[in-house]
Amino acid sequence: MRNSATLGDALRYCSTNTRVFTKAVSVVLEPLTDERYLLRFEVLLEQEPHHVQALEHSMALVHHAIPVMSGDKAKARQVWFMHEARAEPALYSAYFASSCASASR
Repeated sequence: MRNSATLGDALRYCSTNTRVFTKAVSVVLEPLTDERYLLRFEVLLEQEPHHVQALEHSMALVHHAIPVMSGDKAKARQVWFMHEARAEPALYSAYFASSCASASR
């Protein structure tokens, strides 16, 4: 990823090669429009007792890394959780500094 010319190239590399490093996590980059993408994380080891925490932690790391990697040119517009929220939506929105939603709420 360090040698990628753009943030998009870096995220595509991560999406394509994550399985080389771990089979426990899936990362998929899906184009929505020419300029918008959906970056989807999935923890594949649901028997892990803290998989929701691990997923949220991974999302937070990437969320905070994207502006750094892009020189503050890119950031998440929305954060969606496909699992039930563990905290109040306002707490997530404050931490991620963007709109957050849970599919189960």
